[in-house]
Amino acid sequence: SETLEERQHNLVEHCLSYIGDLKGKDLLEVGCGNGLNCHYIDLRHETGKIVGIDLNNANLDLARMNHKHSKVSFIQDDAQELLSIPDHSIDVIICIESAFHYPDKNAFFQQIKRVLRQEGVFLIVDIIRSPGNNGKSWWFWNKRKLFFHANEEEYHRYSSDNSLIFKQTENITDRIIRGYEGHLSWI
Repeated sequence: SETLEERQHNLVEHCLSYIGDLKGKDLLEVGCGNGLNCHYIDLRHETGKIVGIDLNNANLDLARMNHKHSKVSFIQDDAQELLSIPDHSIDVIICIESAFHYPDKNAFFQQIKRVLRQEGVFLIVDIIRSPGNNGKSWWFWNKRKLFFHANEEEYHRYSSDNSLIFKQTENITDRIIRGYEGHLSWI
């Protein structure tokens, strides 16, 4: 009986449960899309500032139109460069269902290391490819986008190569699929 938006909120809450208390912490969402997650986090958690970045200006226009809180900002930037984010300025970085669009994930992880504060937390939720798959696929519903999937071993390497400590992995595929039931026309 939940809407697709409520299902997305459930995913965000599940992800944030790994981070702990967000009170007063500055948060960056990489690949924020239309800003829905930033908006939700702002309403439900007592964070410091929230910054959403996305490469697509049309997404950011929607985000800005739908959310005008002074502590939330939306900026056009590339996840592999993060030119608008100062060094060691962010407590929590989240990247939910976006990294599979980034062709150079090691560059992305280098930027995460650069902008994250000493005791900061980075949470990534991504579609993981199976071993033996080359990581590039054209998906049937949108032939215009090239997706760059990585496998779990590669994510561990990106973390260790950038002095990030990989703490936990969870496979939530079955719950994601259940979350989209009844909304296949959207996919």
